[in-house]
Amino acid sequence: MDFKVVTFKVGDEEYAIDIKNIESVVEMLPITKVPDAPYGVEGVINLRGEVMPIIDGRKKFGSSSFENDKAKIIIVNLSGKKYGFIVDDVREVLDVNENEIEDVKEIMSNLNTKYVDGIIKKGERLIVLLKPNMVNEEIFSVVE
Repeated sequence: MDFKVVTFKVGDEEYAIDIKNIESVVEMLPITKVPDAPYGVEGVINLRGEVMPIIDGRKKFGSSSFENDKAKIIIVNLSGKKYGFIVDDVREVLDVNENEIEDVKEIMSNLNTKYVDGIIKKGERLIVLLKPNMVNEEIFSVVE
């Protein structure tokens, strides 16, 4: 079965999320810091009247944090709960066939696959396919 993903960069690595879980991609917005927020939660934004938590992809994936004029926020809808995910650059919408996905458990049996669905092979490119639930419920308590 074919499906579409949105690809993006965090640091030097390329990642993807199934497009059905992405509500939109927006320019960087002012982020309001929230005291005692879980690690990786930068704060909250107000997007068209809706307040939602913002996760810094660079912190989440252990990449060095830096100011980047291409940085965007991917708005992910996780069963009706939304969060923003800061990435360094949004690349493209890509068609993916299931035959192009490698099971990470077969490649690295000891890898924690809590956030990873698989590895997409597109020619020479390897793209990490992320699960949309790469956040835990704790982040939503920031806005509740």
